[in-house]
Amino acid sequence: MTNLLELDLRSNHRLEIPESLLEIKGLERLDLRWNHELNPPGWLHKLEANGCIVYL
Repeated sequence: MTNLLELDLRSNHRLEIPESLLEIKGLERLDLRWNHELNPPGWLHKLEANGCIVYL
C-alpha cells in the first residue's frame, strides 16, 4: 500500500484510525469527514507535515 495517494473514509463510522497510516509515505489526501464518533488522533499533524491534506 505504499503507492496509495488518497484514502477516503468518509461516513465510515470509525472510532479510531490506525497509526500505521503514517507508513504510507506518498499519501496526499485523507478524508475522515462525517465520522461523528471519531476522536482525531494526535498524530494527524505528522501526515499534514508530510504534505497530506486531512479533511475532518
